[in-house]
Amino acid sequence: MTVGIGILALIAVCFVLKTLSSIFIPLVLALFLAIFFVPLLNKMEKHRIPRIVGVLIAVLILLLLILILSLFLLNTVTKFAAEFPKYQEKIQGFYYGLDQHLRHFAEQLGDRVGYDIPDTFSLFSVVQNFQWGDLISGGLNSILNRSFSFLSAFTVLLLFLIFVMSERVMIQDRIKLAFLRKDQEGNPTPESLKKSETVGFIVERISKDTLSYLALKTVISAMTGLCVGIALSVIGMDFVPLWVAIAFSFNFIPNIGSI
Repeated sequence: MTVGIGILALIAVCFVLKTLSSIFIPLVLALFLAIFFVPLLNKMEKHRIPRIVGVLIAVLILLLLILILSLFLLNTVTKFAAEFPKYQEKIQGFYYGLDQHLRHFAEQLGDRVGYDIPDTFSLFSVVQNFQWGDLISGGLNSILNRSFSFLSAFTVLLLFLIFVMSERVMIQDRIKLAFLRKDQEGNPTPESLKKSETVGFIVERISKDTLSYLALKTVISAMTGLCVGIALSVIGMDFVPLWVAIAFSFNFIPNIGSI
């Protein structure tokens, strides 16, 4: 019965997480972003800058970064659309040359086994006749549609981020208060007080360790992007900034990101 109840509870939790993913995902991202901005907020509070002003400054910095990223992506997509006919011609030429080599190999193999290869034989006829323009335009339309959904999700993320950064001290205090137990006279018991302090220390340690991990991961990702940019510049690859941004972003994915 206990195992059955556990399985049902797990299914229920997964169902709730799936159903409310549009809320939980922005909330988790807001928590990570808030950890990034904690050192900045602490420094501003030490200089007696009001908390609400610090939160607004952090939000403005985030919006500025999003604006720079959006302009970069828009500029890259525009340049790629202008250069696409050249890449389409190169792709078709590459497949045509590869197809000719494979056809020559197939003819030699057919001569050995006594089989005549038809003149219409082509391994890449489907690829050569593929409408690359329709594929790219469909992909751009998909990106545009996802951009609108991203804006709505980003609005929810900003609201969560403002709340988390504004209430970060009170949230830690409330977590500590949740473990306090009072005696008959209304005073916290020594055991619960010690447990509350331990929980507060653990929460603060988790926050610092997470910040250290994210900072180190950001530095490593930046170095990875820089190395990729230098290597691609040496071999003459187009759109080097785009590949640098991709390498930087993917490196945050554990294990498979760097690969």
